[in-house]
Amino acid sequence: MKKRSILFLFACVTAFAQKPSAEQTFTYTINWPSGLSLGESSITSRVNGDGMEYRMVLQAGFPGIPLRDEYVSKVNGSGCTTEFTKEAVHGTKKINEKLTFNGVGGLKRETPGGGGVSQAMVPACAHDGLGFLFFLQKELAQGRMPSSATVIMGAQYQLTLTPAGSQQITLGPDRLEADRFICKSKGPGSEQNFELFFLRDAARTLAIAKVQFPVGSFAMELVR
Repeated sequence: MKKRSILFLFACVTAFAQKPSAEQTFTYTINWPSGLSLGESSITSRVNGDGMEYRMVLQAGFPGIPLRDEYVSKVNGSGCTTEFTKEAVHGTKKINEKLTFNGVGGLKRETPGGGGVSQAMVPACAHDGLGFLFFLQKELAQGRMPSSATVIMGAQYQLTLTPAGSQQITLGPDRLEADRFICKSKGPGSEQNFELFFLRDAARTLAIAKVQFPVGSFAMELVR
């Protein structure tokens, strides 16, 4: 099982919960297949000039391996990413990366600590994982459903999303109606399947995300 894959998927899916406002925060618990807690994630959104800024912090713990990821995504008024940063600690390993998008298809990747600087070409209006998923949440709220997209989280990942009907879910003491989506994420050398459940509120709030691994289904649930 790839622990960084779990973090990447949860980093992405928590972004669906955002609704534009001056500032707000959502919190999720992350559970092992047995139901025991693995950790939690939170994401805060705030207005940043004519765009938005999203900050996601994920803290989890495998036996003997503390994990902490922090992502910051900045998007302009059109929803295009202008900057994305990642700082992570996976046991004894530390990760630090910054992506800068120039708005005309250029991407600069900076990796301090010996990683250097590299350049790449991307779409003129590119999306990092958090920025794209905020865009998708807005699309869902307006009754639209993109079937696929390419997002950039260091490497490029292809997302495929398929509606799978409605389903009753349990959040704490509540039974709620939610819309279910089957999603696939494919990138360089990796592929993951996951499920997303959105409440039928105006913001289309993400209620539950389930990520499939060989050992079972890890779940992330909204704390109400």
